[in-house]
Amino acid sequence: MSIGLRLTNRTFLLACIFSSLVVCLFILTNSRIQPSYKSHILSLRITTVNEEANQSKLPGYFVQYEHPVPSNISYCNFHYGLPLELKYSTEDEEYGPEMGPNSPYRILYNIITPKIDSNVPGITYATHMTSTFMRYVPELLRYWDGMLSIAAFVPEIDAAFVISQLNQFCYCLPGMSRVSFHFVYHKDIPPSKKYVYFTKPTSCKVDDSSKFDTYSKFYDD
Repeated sequence: MSIGLRLTNRTFLLACIFSSLVVCLFILTNSRIQPSYKSHILSLRITTVNEEANQSKLPGYFVQYEHPVPSNISYCNFHYGLPLELKYSTEDEEYGPEMGPNSPYRILYNIITPKIDSNVPGITYATHMTSTFMRYVPELLRYWDGMLSIAAFVPEIDAAFVISQLNQFCYCLPGMSRVSFHFVYHKDIPPSKKYVYFTKPTSCKVDDSSKFDTYSKFYDD
């Protein structure tokens, strides 16, 4: 009887020791893994925050937050049949002010015209760009309170890219009511009338215009 009790006690003692060792190993292992896991999660959070911060620095990124839903009305006065189509003839074209009829370039003035507001300062900011810089238009409106006049160089398909983003801006940015917009192009490479049919946009998230497959990417100068 005493032998049986001693065996039982030894078995119980061994079981306790074994269980204690297992628990200790688990605690030690977990204490090593846990900081690594926490570091990984922290790293993911930092990466996400950094990516968001980098995104917020992109031109026009603010539009989707300040105006998440397109307006039911356009803030722009479109002309030449836009934004549903682009209709113009040689009679609508004008020459540059320097060379006149000798210039190889043509201008379509007032693709869009402003909706005049008497409260807008009288000084007009004038600039020019290509289709790849369209994303900067919201930034101009963001930091300039007066009238804005923009001339865009639009050979061939570039016109469709510009009109597409103009149409989006006109539904998403009230400041577009201060903008007049003009097309400039070489007489041998006029703006294409293809691919122009734009209705109310579904989003105010601005596309990265620097990634557009523009005319210059397909053809040599």
